[in-house]
Amino acid sequence: MLDPLQMTKILSDEYNVKILAATLKAAHSADYLSRKLDIPIAACYRRIHLLSSAGLLKVERKVLNPRGKWVTLFRSNLSRVNLAYEKGKLRVYVEKCDPEDPVDEGLWDINTVYQKTTTQTEFP
Repeated sequence: MLDPLQMTKILSDEYNVKILAATLKAAHSADYLSRKLDIPIAACYRRIHLLSSAGLLKVERKVLNPRGKWVTLFRSNLSRVNLAYEKGKLRVYVEKCDPEDPVDEGLWDINTVYQKTTTQTEFP
């Protein structure tokens, strides 16, 4: 099940949004994304790993570059995201481009979290 709070963190990160936007229409390598989007290469690889783990970025194919090295090309798998906050509940709905990937939907209830936090911090 999707963690709505984690998804909002992922989608509010500038580098993540840049990578998803750049790979929407065409697949690109990490090196290309790093240079084109002015993202440090290590940060770019970390974001690609995070986005791939969340199912928002997919490996489209691997190609042999002119230097004889295999390069992985990544493409956005994000079609639509809806975030809603109502009556203490955050709901996220993620629709992916790949029809084989299920739609992710999650609910985060601030009231439940608040009750747990206040109960744990109360003193006798």
